[in-house]
Amino acid sequence: FEYQNELLIPHKLPNNENFAPLVCYEVLYGNLVASFVENNANVIVVLSNESWFKDMYFSNLMVNHCIVRSIETRKYLAKSANDGISCVINDMGELMVFKDEFKSQLLESSIKTNYVKTWYVEHIDWLPIIIVVIFVFILSWVNYLGLKNLIKS
Repeated sequence: FEYQNELLIPHKLPNNENFAPLVCYEVLYGNLVASFVENNANVIVVLSNESWFKDMYFSNLMVNHCIVRSIETRKYLAKSANDGISCVINDMGELMVFKDEFKSQLLESSIKTNYVKTWYVEHIDWLPIIIVVIFVFILSWVNYLGLKNLIKS
């Protein structure tokens, strides 16, 4: 990866569109994907080696995370795995093209690019703070109700 001002810079396609190159489990990190999209990545590309996982659980898990990242960023995502599930996911999280595990197959699909930046991408740093504030509020409310009931009895 190229670093510039502590942000991840996407790579260029021949048609001057930008893509975010992710390797294997990097798709699990939403802030990494959001950083690429914040820097104008139009497509997310995930390359993974799932051949050492003999069950479908890990492959399905990776596809589910890819779907979540596609929805969060509203970007098309292309996932290529040597022995796992390869697929193309549209910006709404729908599987456009799908290849089963352990089958050699060529996938062909058109990928649309867009320049939309979602609320999630623009406010990725605020999300943990918002979650903590909501959690503290809920704990305080539950504690208040518990003390209220304790005083009544």
